[in-house]
Amino acid sequence: MFVSNYFLGMGKIGFKAVLMFLLGMGILVVFHLTSFSGMKGFDGIEYARHAVEVLQGKLDLQDHHFAHRLAVVLPAASFYKILGVNDLASALPAMLATILIIFMMLNLAQRNHPNSGWWVILFFVLSPNILYYWDKLMPDIQVALGAMVAFWARAAYEKKSNPYLGIIMAMGLIWAFLAKATVILLAPIILFLLVKDLFQKKALKFWIWATSFTFGLLLIYFMTNYLLTGDPFIRIKRILAKGYLNTCSYDQLEPKFLIKRISYELIQIWAQNGSLIALMPCIPAYFFLRKKLDIHQRYWMEISLVGLLSANFMSISPTAYVPMCADERHFLFLIAPWAMGSGLVLGKLLNNSSASVGLAILALVLAIWIPGSPRIIFGIIAVASLLTLLKHKLHLLQYVVYLSILLALVLIPIEYGNYLRSLKYHAQRKALMEWMEKQKGNTLVVTDGVQERIGNYYIGFDSSYHIQFREFEVIEKSLLDKRPRPFLLMNAYSRFMSGMNWDDLPLFAREIPDQLTPMYKEDPSEMYEIPNMSWLQFPVSKWEDSVIYGYPKTENEQLDSAEVVLPKTFNKGWTLAFSDLPNKTGKYWIRAKLHIRNMDQGQANWQIHVDDLGGNNRQWESAELKHRTPVPGKWVKLQIDHMIEIPADTTQLIKMRVWNDGPALFEIAALKVSIAHIDNKKGQPN
Repeated sequence: MFVSNYFLGMGKIGFKAVLMFLLGMGILVVFHLTSFSGMKGFDGIEYARHAVEVLQGKLDLQDHHFAHRLAVVLPAASFYKILGVNDLASALPAMLATILIIFMMLNLAQRNHPNSGWWVILFFVLSPNILYYWDKLMPDIQVALGAMVAFWARAAYEKKSNPYLGIIMAMGLIWAFLAKATVILLAPIILFLLVKDLFQKKALKFWIWATSFTFGLLLIYFMTNYLLTGDPFIRIKRILAKGYLNTCSYDQLEPKFLIKRISYELIQIWAQNGSLIALMPCIPAYFFLRKKLDIHQRYWMEISLVGLLSANFMSISPTAYVPMCADERHFLFLIAPWAMGSGLVLGKLLNNSSASVGLAILALVLAIWIPGSPRIIFGIIAVASLLTLLKHKLHLLQYVVYLSILLALVLIPIEYGNYLRSLKYHAQRKALMEWMEKQKGNTLVVTDGVQERIGNYYIGFDSSYHIQFREFEVIEKSLLDKRPRPFLLMNAYSRFMSGMNWDDLPLFAREIPDQLTPMYKEDPSEMYEIPNMSWLQFPVSKWEDSVIYGYPKTENEQLDSAEVVLPKTFNKGWTLAFSDLPNKTGKYWIRAKLHIRNMDQGQANWQIHVDDLGGNNRQWESAELKHRTPVPGKWVKLQIDHMIEIPADTTQLIKMRVWNDGPALFEIAALKVSIAHIDNKKGQPN
């Protein structure tokens, strides 16, 4: 009764509010039907896998910290139980969360500023991040739901001072916590609201209920973990165990990466993808209209701006200063407060000359800074803001101003939808499913990491199914022993989502023999039948049996024997006579693995020279040595693949060496080179 009175019945739901709700839902549903692009890479499918484990009664909380995100996994498992493992069942948890957020936004807007509800909804549903994530099996929209429940509870308290609304806030915060640990970014906002109320001696009973229930529910959570796993802090340990060096390890990277992150990177990302539009009216309104705003408008202004500061500056590590990665999905919980703040003040802002000029200046700065289509959109907002200065001379200009802002909101989703449709998810899924229906007997599909997970998601993660998907070079011997019929699935988009460039592919995927024709082709994916198992087994089972050259044998010894490479010089290099190899002409696959330290991007090249005994060069190959996370003082493992073709001459030498093209020295160690002959006719190793 309490929830129904406060969560559903606070204020009458009038006809206008129903139209606003239908408008928002209509935009989201149309975007879903026309621009759905499937699961979100690795993460979305990992949640689906854990949801299936729940149905099988074998969810392993020791496995991965994703398994602890119960606000994602349990709703998905419920829908899988009813509808099976499919895209609709995967999308419904996020869809329902989004619907609840919209309902709460309208519930608050209609009671305080009824006509502003249109803009509140438009700022929210036309945000590209909401359009993309509202149908994705991801935790971020659940964090947004939990955050909005907490914000709604405190806002509702202003209307009816019932302290039990604090329980609702606690439930929202715990829901966000069960979704993702990024709930920590809410802490500055909640703390700000709490301290402000304490200074003003307001809502004290509300906060007593909110804090006591939050800590009580957390205690129950940790006790449950203890009963299930024997460790109350297993989730925290799983998060730490899965930590790895990456481009967001700001405590280990050079200071310039941290400076970039907290100075402009996140704002730039929001501006480029259009999310910042939902915040823009809040900024000039806060500085020029703060004293003219009512308590509800100020509430959302303050949440929006404190949230912005938290997202940009707050550390997520207790031991070092490490801001959250500048990935917009982590901050999805901010879109609803931004939409509330901007929607509630837009009319007042456009009727104030100083605030309108402030919005125009902000938009012009962004238009100058951000290239591409956002420049046009920010330009439209700037012009529309300046037109408000003339609207007293021509009343129709008022409508032009609002239509211009609406146009700016619509343009980015249109462009974004066109991009998502260009991925042709539905066509690719249909082609793959039709191909799968035709396959009989044991079948193995080798592909990139994301496509592998997509394929296993399509078969409901059934390890006994006759078709199995595996990632390049990660194929268990037990599966190969079944002698499945092998296929190669290439997909440019899923390869990109896997973090792979073309050069990162194994050579058997790059050097597809000419006689192989696609079983089906649905841009950007192609399916090939692999000629025989030996062609596939080369990188899996034969690699360590191929000819190995290197020094010394253990990694510690190799790293201790590091070689310094001075600027504008080669390292001492490695030379191999082809007489040492099987006397065969044709193609040779060469894979080099080494460690490198203190190398800047673009500084080093790996070079292969094929010379005759007289020193004359017969062939030359070069590849830039790249790594994604340059960390001073840290060893980075690199791998380079080459395919070279050797004529019938066994007196040749192959020289491999590293060139330092930079101004500073670096170190290399632990070189291992593997070589295998590739049959010219069959495109397979011998």
